[in-house]
Amino acid sequence: MRTRTCPICGYSLEEEVEYEKSVGFTRAAYPAALQAHFTTVHPDFWSWEQSKRRLGVGLGIVAATLTGLALFYLGFVLSIGQYIGTGYGILILVDFILPIALINRRGAKHFKAQWQEQGKGPKPTPFSQNLTQPNLPTVSSDQSILNLVNELAVKLELPNASFSSLQWQSSIPAGRYIAPIPGDSAIFSDQTIYLSPNIQDKLSTDELKPLIAAALISYRGLRLRKTKSVLALTLPAIALYIIAWFLLPPLFPTTTSCANGQCAINNLAWDVLIVALPFLAVGLIIGNVLSMRKFKWIADKETAALFGKDQLIASLRKVSEASPSDNLSVQQRIGKLAYES
Repeated sequence: MRTRTCPICGYSLEEEVEYEKSVGFTRAAYPAALQAHFTTVHPDFWSWEQSKRRLGVGLGIVAATLTGLALFYLGFVLSIGQYIGTGYGILILVDFILPIALINRRGAKHFKAQWQEQGKGPKPTPFSQNLTQPNLPTVSSDQSILNLVNELAVKLELPNASFSSLQWQSSIPAGRYIAPIPGDSAIFSDQTIYLSPNIQDKLSTDELKPLIAAALISYRGLRLRKTKSVLALTLPAIALYIIAWFLLPPLFPTTTSCANGQCAINNLAWDVLIVALPFLAVGLIIGNVLSMRKFKWIADKETAALFGKDQLIASLRKVSEASPSDNLSVQQRIGKLAYES
């Protein structure tokens, strides 16, 4: 069994992995444990990694697009598709992931060298130090936060928004993947609210109020507008793609080729449309993800109107102090709020 360690300080994450499995993670237990370790022990690396995510995704899209065009040329223009057909999707996926992996690997080597120059050794995840010890009850603190969330849901007139439990976790399972829990927001699932352990016992309920209000507005208050935004982008794209299947093939000759006693009918438009489908799907996913970002800003504006911009900015700054790994996101939010003035 291979040892799962931090690539920067070399700390063994076996105990954290077992804990993540106990709270619902399966295949994603190691990534979840690694993320919790980065955000608490190596927040500078985590902030750097998040700041380079957009660059990595952009380079991945360019690499995947160029690979797709090259494979299309080889397979359909030079008619050697039988040699590359099975690996077409795999090659495109690898080329998309490769730039992200290389950027993260280079960053990990740089921060590892810095860590070693400072004479530091393996360091445990602070949150994991008490995993095997009985936790002291914090019912009053957690209960006050739960009461705050439910009161805010009523004040904001959010239907079917009632919460009965609070969990302090760095991430939660999302199918086969993990969803990180940022320090400057909250995640809601069923009747449970999830907050980052980086801010546990570091923010008062008054300081948490505008942050949770913004998260509630984004989660439930803007749900209808989010749905309309997704449909406005997705439905026209799908409609145009379907229409293209009727309009494009007549513009190109349909050919018949026979070999080894078998004949096949082909049309260049069919090949183009088939190849275009995965690009359309990826484009829609990226487009919808990017369009969702504006709703976080809309939620901030509505929260600032309810509680005052200064209170929201003060809470965000407190998060920046308590959770350096969230500094990039926090500064972006503060910058937009300050720009509005």
